[in-house]
Amino acid sequence: MSSVNKEKVNLYCLFSSEDFKPFFIGISENSGNLELIQILSEVFEGSKKNPHLKIRKFLTLGYEIYAHDLQTGLDRKTAKEEVKFWQSELTKPSNHSLLGDDFQDSMQKKFSQI
Repeated sequence: MSSVNKEKVNLYCLFSSEDFKPFFIGISENSGNLELIQILSEVFEGSKKNPHLKIRKFLTLGYEIYAHDLQTGLDRKTAKEEVKFWQSELTKPSNHSLLGDDFQDSMQKKFSQI
């Protein structure tokens, strides 16, 4: 087994200060914050891929973008399985989702203190 298969990755979500509802779930070797820095750089360079256009819209409307690590230290295979779970949470009504009302309230409290 190669060392690439053994490397650990993280699952993160992105959300804006509009409603603190996650709009993107990603996998990265970096933390969500470091990944957000890279994504913002690509947004400012004009990238039109996902989630860049959505981020550009939020920024244009005056909202801030935040990242939060959902799970860390996963192998890639597990991360690919888990990202499907978290993406399904995005489509559930807020009161039935792990990324719903309670999550949004806690993120708003966390990032409003910055």
